Amino acid sequence: MASEKLIHWKTAAERGLKPIRTLDLRVEPHRGSGLFFIQELVEYDNGKSGWRRRTGEGYWGNPFTYKFKTAVEAEAEISSIRFEAAVSEADAALRDEIGIDYFRRDNLKRLWEYTAREPGKLPTAGELVALFREQRATLADALDVIRAQGGEQQPRDYELMWGFKEGRRSVAELVAWWRERLDRQEAQRVSTELKERKAKERSERRAREDAFLRAQAAEKAAADGVVPPVREALSLVGHAASESVLERIAVELCEKPYLRHVLMYEGGYLRLYVSENRLAWKKWGQYETYERKRQIADRAVIADAFGLDPKDDWRKVRGALLKMLKPSNLDMLHQKDVQAALEKARAAGRTLVVIRQLAFLWDEEVGEWLLREVERCDGATASKCTLWAEGPIESTNYGRIIVLPYLREDGSKVVGHTRNAAYQGRAEPRAETKIIRFAVYDELGRDDTWDHYGNEIVSDDEIEGDV
Repeated sequence: MASEKLIHWKTAAERGLKPIRTLDLRVEPHRGSGLFFIQELVEYDNGKSGWRRRTGEGYWGNPFTYKFKTAVEAEAEISSIRFEAAVSEADAALRDEIGIDYFRRDNLKRLWEYTAREPGKLPTAGELVALFREQRATLADALDVIRAQGGEQQPRDYELMWGFKEGRRSVAELVAWWRERLDRQEAQRVSTELKERKAKERSERRAREDAFLRAQAAEKAAADGVVPPVREALSLVGHAASESVLERIAVELCEKPYLRHVLMYEGGYLRLYVSENRLAWKKWGQYETYERKRQIADRAVIADAFGLDPKDDWRKVRGALLKMLKPSNLDMLHQKDVQAALEKARAAGRTLVVIRQLAFLWDEEVGEWLLREVERCDGATASKCTLWAEGPIESTNYGRIIVLPYLREDGSKVVGHTRNAAYQGRAEPRAETKIIRFAVYDELGRDDTWDHYGNEIVSDDEIEGDV
């Protein structure tokens, strides 16, 4: 365009000319300021053209000029303007062809961003229109194929659109993508149901175990001849005696004479009173939460009967009590499904079998399976790593704990190994590294088959049908 045909922006402003469209854009450095502006070649309403700085209008209607600290920022803004212009032109063309769609502009933008063959390339309006038509026709054909195949769950066009944006550009690829998605959803549903079932089973098992431990606590106190102290022998330490508090403690001791932790409301506050000899009582946990106090009082119903502290790590306390009180004839080795899994693994040459949270190590010298302690890092215990089921276990020492191989969140592999617990010191080293082949069976029925009294919870038929 010849320079004599261009109109200066000041002249256009004096004549009151209005720009109706942008013809071209370029970056203009401002001398001495270090700033950059965008110059745009516009066509005015009188048919003439001219260069002017790109301006905008603020929230309150105040005009401003676009300013940038670097040329790169200005060029990026030009690319964005040109992209928006192409989208607008394509949307206008499709509006005449298909009709009004208030979301089409956003769809065109995302469609190009997901499917652009050359990263950073700006599309023309024609390319956007062609891409939209291709997507529309492919989705329609894929929907026809999927519906012809039948099935309870049929897709909507917007659902298939995500597959198209991910690069599934043919009908066959979209159909396969949809089937894969249904398979993932089904796998997720099954996984969720399994987790919920296992959580329910764990909750039921813990409830049975807690009821068992409470009953054992009461039986032990009765067997030991524990009787409640007389009311007159009770006293409060550290503050003035309160008859109401002592009366409440006496009532609790009449029901459970072995208690050394009593919870009560006093003056609108929840108080926990503790005693070493069940005679002299004092307040505990001035700065502890109410929930913590309730927790300790609930655990004390079990722990106090056995001379244990309910404020200690309850997992260790509870585990020790269950191990001590559980009859030996209820060992997992008596379960038929466990026996079958051990025999299957032994036939395959594996010497370590992990079933749920227990592990059995084959002892060649004595010719039997021995219960061992393992440490596993998978979805059941840690969300950031998964079991590396094909990995080896390389034992270089005689450590008590067998750490199963696993994958870290970053994908790196950790080989299985053996070690002692932190408080046991270093394990005695082996003369030669021992490779332990292992198998993991997480799918074996329920978490338990018998309760602590020997009552059967799940029949053999139910176990077999559940595998």
